[in-house]
Amino acid sequence: MPNVAANLDPDTAAALSAAATEMAAGSPFVAEPRFYKVTLLGSLHTYEDGEVQRTISTLAPALPLQGRFVKWEIAARRLRVAVECEPAVEELQRALHSRLPRGRLWTSAYITVGYCGAIPIAQHEAFLQAVESSYPITTESAFTLSSLAYENDASERPPKPAATAKHSGGRAVNILVRRNQLPSKPKAPRPSSSARRPRCPSAITGTTVAESTSTSGVAAMDLGDRRTVTTIRKRSSTKSRNKSWSRAAA
Repeated sequence: MPNVAANLDPDTAAALSAAATEMAAGSPFVAEPRFYKVTLLGSLHTYEDGEVQRTISTLAPALPLQGRFVKWEIAARRLRVAVECEPAVEELQRALHSRLPRGRLWTSAYITVGYCGAIPIAQHEAFLQAVESSYPITTESAFTLSSLAYENDASERPPKPAATAKHSGGRAVNILVRRNQLPSKPKAPRPSSSARRPRCPSAITGTTVAESTSTSGVAAMDLGDRRTVTTIRKRSSTKSRNKSWSRAAA
């Protein structure tokens, strides 16, 4: 989502990055690969990039501003640290919104440190407790917001994962099937009114699909096989089929 945020000072950002790297080394946690920030205004997709850049350049002299860390938390499968900022940050946020009114004010102040998507939800609480123990937050845990930045990450977003399906083995797999990859079904010729053809037994048709490896943060699953999904058309009853063939024989 295109947004305007206030960046952390380099020293605090480096400390957070080092902590995130250590967490990722001993767990499926994934560290935030970009800069650490406090988002102020989002949903700026209706504005040109240049217009947003000019707006934040007029407000840059309001920085630096101060803030402090409050607590670690996991929300929406993300490890965040909630923060409190001095009142001047809220004034800066309102000034941004007055110049870019179609944007959305960010009501929660936090910094995203990384992603917990590969950690089972049942283990989130234990992971959070380990983070709190290893990286405690005190009343002296403070930071400085040193600059404003505009981020338009629309082109960097990964594609949405395929819908998950289940087969008889009970394992979840991602099945990617595109409509244009399926074999087209030929239209059967229509019989002339002057002649009747005997009805043939219904055919069994199949469509082969490849089961792909999951691209989510969870450990990849390589099944390495191909399966054939068959669709059996509803057959005619034995009575009607026999009747059709007997009429043809006559």
